[in-house]
Amino acid sequence: MATAEQRPGNLTIVFRAGDEFATTIDFSIDMTGYEWATEVYSVVNGLTVVEPTIDVIDDGDGKINLSLTEEQTASLAPGTYGVRIRWIAPGTVVRTALDGICEVLP
Repeated sequence: MATAEQRPGNLTIVFRAGDEFATTIDFSIDMTGYEWATEVYSVVNGLTVVEPTIDVIDDGDGKINLSLTEEQTASLAPGTYGVRIRWIAPGTVVRTALDGICEVLP
């Protein structure tokens, strides 16, 4: 069986500490039955510092909303973090869909 490498797409988010943040992401594919996992993590040690919320807007069209509350963004010191979104497809196939930078402004 042949295998293929799937590289994650790039995601960059920027917000001010203490502000609510939300963005809609459109994968434009049917994601019915998919589950989601997301994290903002330290680029120094890789530890998760906060877990954003993912709400499915339209699973048939692959639209989700990524959000952080005011309390979550206030818990982050200004600086650069990593951000990652993974999907778990039906049948337990886990893939990193998006990976990138989270910039927290003072």
